[in-house]
Amino acid sequence: MIKILFVVPYMFIPANSGNKNLTYNLLKYISIHTECDLVLLAEKGIDKEKIIDTIRYEFPQMKEIAVFEKIKGLLLISKMFNMVFRGYHHALARYSSKKLSSWLFKRVQNNTYDIVHFDMIHTAIYREFCQKVPTILVASDAYSMAAKNAALISTSVKSKTRGLIESFLLKNFEKAIYPNFNEVCTVSPSDTEYLSKISPASLVTTIGIAVSPEYINQGMNYSNCFYEKRILCVGNLDHKAIAEDIIYFLQNNLTMIREVYPGVAITILGKNPTNRLRRAMDEVIDLEHIDYVENYADFLNQNWIYVYPQRCGTGLQTKVQQAMAIGLPIVGYNISFTGLLVEDEKHCLICKNRDQMTNSVIKFLKDENLCREVGLSAAQNIKEKYSIDKIGRNMLEKYKYIITKHPLCQDTCPLSNLSIQTKAGGGK
Repeated sequence: MIKILFVVPYMFIPANSGNKNLTYNLLKYISIHTECDLVLLAEKGIDKEKIIDTIRYEFPQMKEIAVFEKIKGLLLISKMFNMVFRGYHHALARYSSKKLSSWLFKRVQNNTYDIVHFDMIHTAIYREFCQKVPTILVASDAYSMAAKNAALISTSVKSKTRGLIESFLLKNFEKAIYPNFNEVCTVSPSDTEYLSKISPASLVTTIGIAVSPEYINQGMNYSNCFYEKRILCVGNLDHKAIAEDIIYFLQNNLTMIREVYPGVAITILGKNPTNRLRRAMDEVIDLEHIDYVENYADFLNQNWIYVYPQRCGTGLQTKVQQAMAIGLPIVGYNISFTGLLVEDEKHCLICKNRDQMTNSVIKFLKDENLCREVGLSAAQNIKEKYSIDKIGRNMLEKYKYIITKHPLCQDTCPLSNLSIQTKAGGGK
């Protein structure tokens, strides 16, 4: 059975973001089908035992779990200056830990693992301490592309300048560090294409994000689905570019939609809206703002038309993926569906411009049968392509391939010894 170490930059329980969702659902499969250890970083002074107990409860078959504190104070400032001196983004220094570096070096020197899985760009700084073992980096997104895209659509000169500088620094890091991994994975073909272009020495591939069973098994109740017409918007409301896109939707698209359907209500879900967005929401009648819901799957299973008005971002939008798994009719721009392998008008309505978004929402509002057909088709598509078992099996095959192709493993890790087995001794 493969022996693997996961290196994670933060506590990923609860899985309340796209990246945490990726890690959580992948480990649900990998921790069962491999000999899996996990090490993660936490803020200084955190209750380490509580973190370990929480992870152990969710993943009872996980082997060793270790927690290391991130650096603080003058040492952190020194590391930040060092990052900038090397031409990298200073924020990457926040995930530094001398103790973790030493721990990794000793483990790898002792040939403890067949492969090390680095989770997110934040952990890539530890690659240099794992020289004797195959490595894979699940970067998730192309962060320099995300920063650049957000900067280009920003209306603020200050935000645009800052975003372009951040993009430059992140690109330097991606170009210099990513070729050191045996493979780098993103969750979107556009991110894969971008990283392959800026770092041709890197092997970059695309993986899927698994959807939790509570979304796949929920099943939309269409019997009373559109008795009341309601719009749901979900997003990172503290992100300036996303907030501006939602403001535009409220002040323009929603106004035109209500000329046709005056009674349509709207709910916006998300924490910490920008001041401009908060003021815009205050000016809209029949608008409900919700900071947080305890059970997102249950919340989605209502009579929503799901609108995703943001025009920036990279990677796979897990909020959209989860709404599709439930069976909601969804309207968004092309970037909202990147990596989801969907067809326009079959699984969703994809908008090329802002005027088309208005027309697409109206199209759903006037046709309950279309909502039902598109929602059911989307749910089936997600169930077939993004289950935990399917995504987990694909990743396990990837690990095995990397291990057997690694120069140091040609003699010591023959393919016959690495057939995928369950802990009960089952076959593939």
